[in-house]
Amino acid sequence: LETASTTGLETAETADQRGRRPLDTREHRPLEWKERRPLDWMRCQLQMRRRLRMRRRLQRRRRLQRRRRLQRRRRLQRRRRLQRRRRLQRR
Repeated sequence: LETASTTGLETAETADQRGRRPLDTREHRPLEWKERRPLDWMRCQLQMRRRLRMRRRLQRRRRLQRRRRLQRRRRLQRRRRLQRRRRLQRR
């Protein structure tokens, strides 16, 4: 059974029965840690963003390197094929 008293929240009706305004629910929920220590939270956020940026940069670099490698390999193979063809034609 979940009533307003068990959740720690006060509905408008129960407040009206007691003849006063509803309590501010923000006073009753426990503070989250970003509210308890805003500076630490900001630092944490900054670090997370930095890590994300670094990871993205690394992934991008890897992708580019891989593409370059593949292109180089293709170019070499094409050149070899052409040379082979030329040699065969000469004979």
